[in-house]
Amino acid sequence: MLFLSRLYHLIDKVKFAIVLTAWLLIPHFSFSQPKLLDDFESLDGWRALPSQGAKLALTSEAGKTGKALVMNFELTGVYGYTIAQKDFPMALPDNYEFTFDMRADAPVNNFEFKLLDDKENVFWIKKLNVEYPKVWTKQRIKKRHITFAWGPQRGGEIRRVAKIEFVVSTATGGTGKVFIGNFKFEPIDD
Repeated sequence: MLFLSRLYHLIDKVKFAIVLTAWLLIPHFSFSQPKLLDDFESLDGWRALPSQGAKLALTSEAGKTGKALVMNFELTGVYGYTIAQKDFPMALPDNYEFTFDMRADAPVNNFEFKLLDDKENVFWIKKLNVEYPKVWTKQRIKKRHITFAWGPQRGGEIRRVAKIEFVVSTATGGTGKVFIGNFKFEPIDD
């Protein structure tokens, strides 16, 4: 009986050693799930901020799944922009990505995604002369894509977001619609 008790105890120690070794040797993965920032079922909080001479109306229409924010814009003249802005107070982890679905019925223009902090610093990704997708296409904006644009901070990275903006600015101008849906945020490891 003593032999069986010692054998059972030894097996428990071996199991523990195997589990501990596996835990130490196997890379740890983040099992975080994407957080839905906006499903656009309501446009509460969204503001249309067009430049002088430009027009922007924000509406909600059918998206890839559920609803989508629609930027109905008109860009006239040589320069102009239209901004859809909403408050999104949040702290940012060491690494992250924003994702959203996009499609458009729009001429070639510039597209910007901006993060603003509460000290008037602006961080962005600016894509010039974008041929907007005609069918729903997933967009990924990772931390490494976002750079300092302007503000009193004079560089560095953003750690706390106050507002987020989607921007269509003049390349060829004209009128169009840009649809944005399934707006999500996710901490990532890579």
